[in-house]
Formats: sequence, C-alpha cells, structure tokens
Amino acid sequence: MSATDIGTLIVKLPETLGGRPRIAGTRVSVQRITVWYKLGLNAEEIAERMGNVNLTQIYAALTYYHAN
Repeated sequence: MSATDIGTLIVKLPETLGGRPRIAGTRVSVQRITVWYKLGLNAEEIAERMGNVNLTQIYAALTYYHAN
C-alpha cells in the first residue's frame, strides 16, 4: 500500500471552474462536496451519489473545506 500526497488531490486552476478548488482530474468542486456535506450526507453517501469520485477524494475535499 503506497501513501498518497493529499496535496495533489485538490487543485485550483484559473481556467477551470473559475479558479475554484476542485478534485484533481475532475470538474467536481470542493464547494459541491461541501454543500452535500452541509445537507447532512456523510463522505460515503457523497461518494456513492457522485459515482465518479472515490472516498479518498471526498475526504480530501472535506479536509480542504475545514482547513480553509
């Protein structure tokens, strides 16, 4: 099992989503994950609903939200 640098999971590029933070390799914004989290969904439920992101990516987005 290899370690993942969580700093690589969230990116901000001016040309994508207006520079808002998003999950790397997707167009899923941290804000989108955060909205579902604030509605009461847990990380597993969000990942299940999204389908195109995994649990590690969801936790990275939530960590970014809580840290910023």
